[in-house]
Amino acid sequence: ARHYRAIASGRPVMNAEPAYEAHRVGGGVGRFGRAAVRRQIWESVVAGASAGVAYGAHGLWGWHRDGDPFTSVHFSGTPLDWREALLLPGADDAVACRRIVEAEGLFQLAAPVWEQLRVADRGWGADQVIAGIDAVSGAAAVYLPNGGPIELASESVTAVRRVIDLEHAQEAAATVNRSPDGHWVIDPWPAVSEALVVLDLS
Repeated sequence: ARHYRAIASGRPVMNAEPAYEAHRVGGGVGRFGRAAVRRQIWESVVAGASAGVAYGAHGLWGWHRDGDPFTSVHFSGTPLDWREALLLPGADDAVACRRIVEAEGLFQLAAPVWEQLRVADRGWGADQVIAGIDAVSGAAAVYLPNGGPIELASESVTAVRRVIDLEHAQEAAATVNRSPDGHWVIDPWPAVSEALVVLDLS
């Protein structure tokens, strides 16, 4: 999404085909579960998929019925019956994403410039953190795929609006400290393994 947002020239960006829940990992070992699909949803939205991201459940997209032939088992894995796929829990995460984006005004997220907001951490996992700024609403979002703590540098952030536990789609407790050099250290409650930090900008 970040790549396409950079070349979109104002056009909407959408991730129309992230991993489908319960789909085999492209001929490899295992299947995409709820957490992997949720991560792709949030990586897409915060990186700039302003038109949204699709959710797919393996078996539902083709209206598969148990016992029907399926020609791509070697790559995709055997699909669920569509009635089972309809009940997979990842769909709830897609709904929660929409609710959070609308409530927080995160409609036009794009990569921030250096002075606005950047990850100051250099340790393991820092390269997986994604930040986006919505210049219209004056908000920013930072996606933490592995929880916290995170250190951010910014000349524009005025406050930490909230921290959201994405696994449970609810607000999470967090400690927030700001240093004199303008760095923010945000540490969600230790049991939060995946979080979204929503920030207010000047």
